[in-house]
Amino acid sequence: RPTVLTRIARFATRRPIVILIIAASLIGLSALPFLRVKFTTFDFHALPDGSSSRIVAEALTNNFNVQTAPITVLYTTPQPLSTARSVAEIQGLTQQLLALETVDSAATPTPIAVPLKQLQAAYVSDIVPTELALLQQQTVIDDTVLLTIYPTHNPTDQRTQDLIVAIRGLSTENNSSLQVGGMAAIFYDTMRSTAHYLPYSLGIIVISMFILLTLMLRSIVIPLQAILINSLALLVAFGVLVLIFQDGYLTEGWLSYTGGLDVTIPILIFAVAFGLSMDYAAFLYSRMREIYDKTGDPHQAIIEGVHHTGPIITAAAGALFIVVIAFASSKIAMLQQVGIGLAVAVLVDAFLVRLFLVPAVMQLFGHTSWYAPKWIRRWQIRHD
Repeated sequence: RPTVLTRIARFATRRPIVILIIAASLIGLSALPFLRVKFTTFDFHALPDGSSSRIVAEALTNNFNVQTAPITVLYTTPQPLSTARSVAEIQGLTQQLLALETVDSAATPTPIAVPLKQLQAAYVSDIVPTELALLQQQTVIDDTVLLTIYPTHNPTDQRTQDLIVAIRGLSTENNSSLQVGGMAAIFYDTMRSTAHYLPYSLGIIVISMFILLTLMLRSIVIPLQAILINSLALLVAFGVLVLIFQDGYLTEGWLSYTGGLDVTIPILIFAVAFGLSMDYAAFLYSRMREIYDKTGDPHQAIIEGVHHTGPIITAAAGALFIVVIAFASSKIAMLQQVGIGLAVAVLVDAFLVRLFLVPAVMQLFGHTSWYAPKWIRRWQIRHD
């Protein structure tokens, strides 16, 4: 007896081109905001509005003009600060740092307001003025000097990221080393590391999924369809996250405006949601494979595949949606982003992808969907 899900699948197979155009348009429009995503890192804005730590951080930033995320520079010299050469070297570095365009101020043991000879006389002698002695105690340990840089912009601003590159590119004396840390440097290194290793990770995931689905379904076309369709559907979730947390839509209630997405959130959502969508795909396509082997009719395989697996996939998606949407009730922005992203991904995959897009695409491909070289079919038969 036909069910609602079966009727939807029949509708999709009768008008595959129309369904494909509509689905592609919806996915494209929903994913479009992700093209202007701004990656950031969680700071006090990710905390609940009434939390004490957020109130203090906002007061320091807005009322007292105190930078809560300075850049720290560790400078190691071959000689201790008690030598005139080291004092001159560190004050020269301080001048280079303050000359950079987006540096507001710097805290160093060699203030440029104090003449160099006066600093050298103070540090080389045993009698150090009280102010310099306190500064030295806070910023100097043996041959390592701590310099604290206060940028004019927030840590994730592109100008601050360029500042990190500029500081690391400063020339140093022989046998001296310069290391840059702080939230801005951590964000810069995270972005670079992610950009470097992400293609390898995605490649491993895609190739592994392709091999497993090919051997399971005895087709090289369906795995490609599944990977492409599931990847495009995930872009909808990313686009929705940008609209909410970066652009501020729907954040007047309990959702938090963060001005961007943490760089790890799309990766986490992709890993979880892509794995779940491929799991649903394995249920659906394996049932279709059974029907196609019995009847040789690709259309019947689509309809009966949806008929037998649709209720299971829909129920599983509904249960998972309830679980992940609960994360969005948190007052922590990171959990909200994870919850909303996964919830949207689950809904799109279970309904738009499985009920409309997959039947339409498979109807257009027909028997071609089940194409595989002979060696793959022989290998699978020996392992059934």
